[in-house]
Amino acid sequence: MPPPAEIQSRVPDISFATKSVQPPSFVYVTKDDALLISYANSVFGGILTVRFRLLRPDGVILPSEIQLPLSNNRAQHSITIPLTEGFLLSGVAIATGLTTLRGQCWVNISLYRGTGDYAHITQVLAQDYVDSFEQLSFPGTPQSQLLKGPGFLSTATASDPAAGAEISISVPSRSQWKVHCGTFQLVTSATVGPRRIGLELFQSPSTVMRSGASVEIPENTTVKITMLPGIQATQLANGNIIIPLPNELIINNGATLSTVTAGLDSGDQYSAINLFVEEWNTGG
Repeated sequence: MPPPAEIQSRVPDISFATKSVQPPSFVYVTKDDALLISYANSVFGGILTVRFRLLRPDGVILPSEIQLPLSNNRAQHSITIPLTEGFLLSGVAIATGLTTLRGQCWVNISLYRGTGDYAHITQVLAQDYVDSFEQLSFPGTPQSQLLKGPGFLSTATASDPAAGAEISISVPSRSQWKVHCGTFQLVTSATVGPRRIGLELFQSPSTVMRSGASVEIPENTTVKITMLPGIQATQLANGNIIIPLPNELIINNGATLSTVTAGLDSGDQYSAINLFVEEWNTGG
């Protein structure tokens, strides 16, 4: 029977000076500091994973990881992680567990000190959107503002209104939209008379925009309407209509975009309502 194997530790090939050397990081923390992680998310089911490394004064590196479930209410959530004394070497945040795209999950990682009325942020380490493909890291990732840079591109839909009612679609709470374009359909009843479709934008406390199409839509007609920026109201050869949108139409949570239809009959029916928007979380 062979003798039991012996575990042999290899002597390190390189040694380092431990006194009178440059600090390994520009961030030195004490037991009075904490890591503050704030985030706002609009997609349900993902996980925000945050990892960081801290070098203690005795030379030991402490790796840490925390996983935070993501809700889709776009509200800002925060958690503080106590720290021990040492150099904060690096950190990373990534959205995992579900496909998350840019503009959906905003993350801010900061140093935090104090409690109650005396609590305050002492340094912002990193802030930007994270997704399933791009990580947020410190040091390394340039800091970005909440409403800067590309947002999340998506199709916003609205339920069909009742017959004789106008379209109304609102920006979700804690969101900002840039409206790129949109489509909907109108089927007019047999009641004789022209219909003219206009748009109205309400941003509390008042209506801030009205626009309309000069094209008349007769009775017993099905017409598809496209909303586009930078173009005049136009009727195409197939009878469909283009309605102008303002260039760079950016609207905040609570804003409502509606149709205003002259001559709308109680039997007229709007349907197939879609907006192509770019969305950012506001976290408020």
